[in-house]
Amino acid sequence: WGTPFVAQLPDFDPNSFSAEIGFVGQQTGIGYQLIRYGTLNNDPEAVRKGMGIINYWVNGTMTETGCPRVWVHLSAHQYEPQPQWVREIGDGLEGILDAWKFEHDRGNEHENWLQYCVSTADWLTERQETDGSWFRAYYFDNKPCMDSKASTPCVVRFLLQMHEITGKQAYLDAAVKAGEWTYERLYKGFEYRGGTCDQSDVMDKESGIYAMFAFTALYEADRD
Repeated sequence: WGTPFVAQLPDFDPNSFSAEIGFVGQQTGIGYQLIRYGTLNNDPEAVRKGMGIINYWVNGTMTETGCPRVWVHLSAHQYEPQPQWVREIGDGLEGILDAWKFEHDRGNEHENWLQYCVSTADWLTERQETDGSWFRAYYFDNKPCMDSKASTPCVVRFLLQMHEITGKQAYLDAAVKAGEWTYERLYKGFEYRGGTCDQSDVMDKESGIYAMFAFTALYEADRD
């Protein structure tokens, strides 16, 4: 279930089925958009495909540590040799949570989708450093695989959405601490780094965008 990583125009012939939960792949975001489009436009095939994508990730990628694998090869039916990127986690889990809320608001319950998000949010709060940050990526034994913490703002909005839905104070507290870290370390020094998962810890436009996502979401949460 999913869309090709690369396809050739004009006939859209796929030549790569490597799939990311977020970042460039945005698989769960695509799943959400298909569910939404299909529901609003009476297109059951779009809904079926969107449901298939969300269920694929929810049912097949969670690890024993409570954080999902974020990169798979759809045609080879195996995981790609990639760590757990915080940027991927933020994107991918927002897509699943958006799909859950869209369905929930229409009386369709998918408890396993929400539990997948809860498990990941709990993993994030447990992994958060005392200064409010997360490392950019982790091995599957929960050890960080690089020193940089520059992707910290990428999961702030997801945690705030989880607080709004579940009421769990730990999610709000973690988001605020991460926002404070981002303000002190990234904003004040204009050091917007590490937003991508295929580059080293370099300055990039995506990091600035995710910092704005974090700051605006935090402002909506507490008007600070």
